[in-house]
Amino acid sequence: MMRKREEDDSWIGLNRKSWSLFCSHRGYHFYHAGVSRIISGPVSNRVGVYLDWPAGTLSFYSVSSSGTPTHLYTEHTTFTEPLYAAFRIYSFSSVTLCQIDDQHIQRDHGGECWIKPGPENTRDHGGECWIKPGPENTRDHGGESWIKPGPENTRDHGGECWIKPGPENTRDHGGECWIKPGPEKLIPQSCKTCDHVEDSTHWLQIEPLTSIVQGVAMFRHRTPKGRYECTLSGLRWLCERDVILKYHFRNWEPYSQLLKDMQYTQGGPLLDITMELGELEEVHLPHFVCLGTNPSLKNEMKILHVEEHGVSFEEVHEVTRFHAKILHPKFSAISLILRLLSWNVDVHCELMLYLTVKKETLISRLYLFPSNPSQIQAVEQQEKSQGSSRILISRPERSFKLSSSFRLNIHCSTDINPQKIHLIHRDTTPSFFRAVVKMTGIDIEMELFSDDERIAWREKVSQDEFITDTRSTSAVSGAGRPAESSLNGPPEQQLRSVRTEFVKRVSGPVLDGLLDRLLQHTVINQEEMESVKVIAERSEKARDIIDMVLRKGTESCSRMINLLGELDPYLWTQLQIHSVGVPT
Repeated sequence: MMRKREEDDSWIGLNRKSWSLFCSHRGYHFYHAGVSRIISGPVSNRVGVYLDWPAGTLSFYSVSSSGTPTHLYTEHTTFTEPLYAAFRIYSFSSVTLCQIDDQHIQRDHGGECWIKPGPENTRDHGGECWIKPGPENTRDHGGESWIKPGPENTRDHGGECWIKPGPENTRDHGGECWIKPGPEKLIPQSCKTCDHVEDSTHWLQIEPLTSIVQGVAMFRHRTPKGRYECTLSGLRWLCERDVILKYHFRNWEPYSQLLKDMQYTQGGPLLDITMELGELEEVHLPHFVCLGTNPSLKNEMKILHVEEHGVSFEEVHEVTRFHAKILHPKFSAISLILRLLSWNVDVHCELMLYLTVKKETLISRLYLFPSNPSQIQAVEQQEKSQGSSRILISRPERSFKLSSSFRLNIHCSTDINPQKIHLIHRDTTPSFFRAVVKMTGIDIEMELFSDDERIAWREKVSQDEFITDTRSTSAVSGAGRPAESSLNGPPEQQLRSVRTEFVKRVSGPVLDGLLDRLLQHTVINQEEMESVKVIAERSEKARDIIDMVLRKGTESCSRMINLLGELDPYLWTQLQIHSVGVPT
């Protein structure tokens, strides 16, 4: 590569001689030959890179503060020359490298490869070292490359960490399940009520291959020896050899009356599990019962098997904080159930918030239900069909009592229905509060009150989130036209109201000119311009520019509106934004 030049040949990731992972507070982008891929994964200031030169793979990882790796992306190619590490360091950033070292690596965790933070003198970057099995352990499994665990005494972990690219870059991998630490788990990660209760650890999180069969979502995993947790359902399993399992969620409705007659209630999702290959040594079924205030509830738990000619029960081998363990399981439709000797049962709960904008009114729907991944899926499907936008909110810090009631208070709402919601199991989509909120240009403050009028949960939703995420441009005025009321307001409000249309319609040359002019007027600095310039995808570049300016306040928004009017008068007119005076 050429050095110290402005052409693409000198920009890391914009040519065929370089591969680049661009990291920012918003996420990750992978660049090669000028092509950009948006990479999902937990944002972290610690990144791991592994190059397997003979095998032709280059893998990138995000590393949590505790040293847990999350696979971001693997590039498959044929390397013909040596590769060198290079970094783009801005004036406000730094980089520290950590050499691979046995003292940083915890081994023999039953199939999980994880990273232990290094010594104190590494400036908290001690976890940035990686182990991955080499090509000699790779087997061909019908079009899918995956790693066979090797001997326990091998220094390369014998296959304890497997990486396989996703569908868009499979290199003929047949779309098989790929082993990869997934997104945030749906099982509660923290609950102050039961934080003292034991939970099992060292599970490798993986995402399932998903397909739709007769309208039902089916999930499939293919794994070698190890300990795994499905990121979608929270299901965990331990296997000593290669296995293939698939499952789907079943509706509780046909069995609700039976459970009621036996004085039992559901304690988790009803999973229909089938083994296509091999057997499991253990399966850990997810449950939402909180054991913090009443540990004796463990004794009231059983496993329900729904079979062709009826139901049967099985004893639970062990109950941990979020799971019930079964040894050498035989599968059917299966779930954990709980005997109701009293209604003194605490459960972990989900809160899901969806927003829709109609003219000057915001319609919010807040769902409250026990933490059941099948119910989460039902809510997502229902809201997706209505075109609503989900706003990510915090979970309750503590568990809630089953069958208790809650009321919602929103300070700027004009109507909330129903007045109260009872926390009970529902076979259909969970209950929700529907609130009508006036768009007053301020943040939305929400409070959930329990039976005794204590605040059980509190959240503040920033106006930046619901104005952007609800796609208010199209929802309010239709035909891609922004809302009239927004266009006569402050510059920041004008710019935010046309964000969606700006991203969709602005051209590449206008974006390049806008970058230069924003730099010239000191709205952005050199480092910020370079961070956007490297983005190859036009819409992503547009999104970064407008969001960057929105964060800088009124004067910067005014400047961008005026500059857009100079560079693209037609788009400026179509967006119906108005020029605003700014200091010279």
